[in-house]
Amino acid sequence: MKEITIIIYENNDGMDVFPCKNREVANALALAIVQENRGQHNIPDTLSDAEALKSWRNLTNENIFIQETEIIE
Repeated sequence: MKEITIIIYENNDGMDVFPCKNREVANALALAIVQENRGQHNIPDTLSDAEALKSWRNLTNENIFIQETEIIE
């Protein structure tokens, strides 16, 4: 078995799943999702991307989950 980290991004368009090599890559991709969408959701510039990620559900009514999962090869 091999462990990977996935991001699940739930939004109005449905659900996207992004497999990532490790937690560091997943965190970077999650922050990129925040950066890409913060203008659409009018996230104030006073919040850092990391702060916005932590509060994403409350700010946007969307979810960004990061979790480790095992896959069978």
